Formats: sequence, structure tokens, C-alpha cells
Amino acid sequence: CPGGVQEVMYLDNPDSPHEIVLYLQSRKGFIKLALENGSPILPVFTFHLDGSYGYSIPKGKLCGVLARTIGFLPLLFWGRFYIPLGI
Repeated sequence: CPGGVQEVMYLDNPDSPHEIVLYLQSRKGFIKLALENGSPILPVFTFHLDGSYGYSIPKGKLCGVLARTIGFLPLLFWGRFYIPLGI
């Protein structure tokens, strides 16, 4: 599904803090899979979800390469009062 390492790497972009970066042009395989399996596609987009938790995203080229290799970006997140649940 859309969303992944590339989007997370640009979540804290200091050059444009009010923009959300999405990479959809090269990610059409999930639509093909849904059509082949008869699964419905429900487009959903959320706004201001990044304000639900505090987070720290590792930066740098090495982190990007590691994240693409393992398929996710390890990051630290916390909720209100620094507990790992959003309250």
C-alpha cells in the first residue's frame, strides 16, 4: 500500500513544514493486486496525524538505505506524558 520509508523520511522536512509528501506515481501495484483478488479499494487520507504523537526520526543517507533494506524506518515515538500510547 502507499506510504512507507520515503514518506516517513520527509515527515520532518524543515524546508516545507506544512507540506505532506506522497509517492504514488511508482506505487500502483497495490491497485493491481486488489483488482486481481476482488478486494475493494477505499481511499483514505488523514490530516494532522503527526500531531498525535511526539516522534524522533533518524536522519542521514545511511538511515535511508537501512530503512529501504529492512522495509521500515525505526523511529522513536511517545504519547502524552511520554508514555507509548496516545492519550
